[in-house]
Amino acid sequence: MSKARSLTVAEGSDGGFEPSSVPMYPMLRAEIRDTDNGEYVGLVDDEVVASDLDVEPVRAAIVTTAARSAARRLGDVKAIRVQVRSGADVFQTVVTAAGEVFDLTDAPAGTSSSSSTSKRGKSTKAAIATPDAEDAAKFRFHPILLVILGFPILMIAFFAWILFFRGGETSAPPKAPEARQLPVVAPQGYAPVATWAVKTGTASGTTTGGVAADERRVYAATGSSDHITAYAAVDGMKQWSVDLDGPLTAGPALTKVDGETVLAAATSSKLVTLSPSTGRELGEWKLDQTAASQVRITVTGPVVIGRANTAQIIVDGDLKSRIMPAGALPVAPGPGGSLIAVTHDRVYASVSDKLSGEGRPISPGGPGTVSVAAWTGQRLVLAYATASTASTGAQLAGYAVPDDMDGSWDRTWASTLTTSSSTSGAFGVQLPLTTGPSGRWGVYGSTLVDLRNGKTIELGEWSTVSVGDDIAFGVGPTEVLSAGPAGLGGHSDPEPSSIQVTAPQAVHGSSAYLITGGGTTEAWLYALTPARDRSGQ
Repeated sequence: MSKARSLTVAEGSDGGFEPSSVPMYPMLRAEIRDTDNGEYVGLVDDEVVASDLDVEPVRAAIVTTAARSAARRLGDVKAIRVQVRSGADVFQTVVTAAGEVFDLTDAPAGTSSSSSTSKRGKSTKAAIATPDAEDAAKFRFHPILLVILGFPILMIAFFAWILFFRGGETSAPPKAPEARQLPVVAPQGYAPVATWAVKTGTASGTTTGGVAADERRVYAATGSSDHITAYAAVDGMKQWSVDLDGPLTAGPALTKVDGETVLAAATSSKLVTLSPSTGRELGEWKLDQTAASQVRITVTGPVVIGRANTAQIIVDGDLKSRIMPAGALPVAPGPGGSLIAVTHDRVYASVSDKLSGEGRPISPGGPGTVSVAAWTGQRLVLAYATASTASTGAQLAGYAVPDDMDGSWDRTWASTLTTSSSTSGAFGVQLPLTTGPSGRWGVYGSTLVDLRNGKTIELGEWSTVSVGDDIAFGVGPTEVLSAGPAGLGGHSDPEPSSIQVTAPQAVHGSSAYLITGGGTTEAWLYALTPARDRSGQ
């Protein structure tokens, strides 16, 4: 029988703090698991924080982790909501930066605590650190009592604990989304029936915003493109949803900020980062409305492009300005809080809002003006074009990122393209060479580029929509196209010229995700898998 309990252990309140006033977001999700080997495991946002044969150290580790998160919150409220799951029971609590725990779980009507004079639903103070013998006694039966009274009293105590702690009746689990027929032509090799589909909002054209995916979840702009909602990749079950108080202008996109994988998105007024596992807000920064700020989300973090010669990046939890020389182009956040920026023949790693430094010279990949083509964190790709080639192609050059920002940016390859850049499904300020997450390859306009050696393959009438590590999706005049690192793959059945061609906007592995209205006023997110996967062959 499980001994796992809520975080709360004792009553008390200093009277100067009202836990119910703490905002609902961000919220941590904690869990105490009773394993088959007799250990208790504590998790916070799916990360294991402790395991022990005794439940008390596990509970204390959860409280300590939550207190650290509360201390990092911006503003005056140094407290955070924590939803604690223990078996089938869920408790709503608030943890302060000082480690105080307040239980906000509502008990069934008429239920009161045998050890507290206050009604359930009012805030109660809790033990913080690993309890000493006196605190532990509040949770444990004395061994002699157990010997005398045995199993019956243990069962009675267990059910009394359930009545005391659980907040209302347990509702039936939500039903998983069902398979649904695609309203558009599926890419070649993919089943015409989605494994699952969910309504995301009102259709506007063919999509309502961006889509991102990893192995566990799909992240989509929902509602009027003013929410981000996460769905389980395996079955489409909704996991969390966040209201951004305005339509998205960039994202959602997975990226790295201060070494942590986050989900980034922006509206016209703010930039936010969220926990991919819970949707908990990790950071929020106001954007300068007078500078017409635009947000580019790169693999190493967001870049806010606004005022001349200045861009902003996230460094140690703050949105900091970095200066660039006149005419330089911002690329992405680099190591050590730097902003990588480029001119025709130099690369800068600016760490100041006043001076850019001299930069490092590079060998240009061609004549003419320069633009940023791609950034992978390990490689920088620049495009060079003259007036005569700007509309028909460009010369690309790949530069290896040095281990030391004061080192040499060596040009490792240069290639000549015959087509201009064109991206159909980009959402937000994007670089024209769309790359897969690993940075091994990408697509520039209708040219496939191997980023390791600069080898190119022409794809024909192709406009890029999404690129993964193994497959990319694009559209032609009347068909959905797919390609891999070796070149063009499948063609879908041609659609009538009166119907807009729609390709998946996100891909992870062989799974693809598509938001479309299909000619209706409702937008749906469809999960596509190769036909062979559905048949088991």
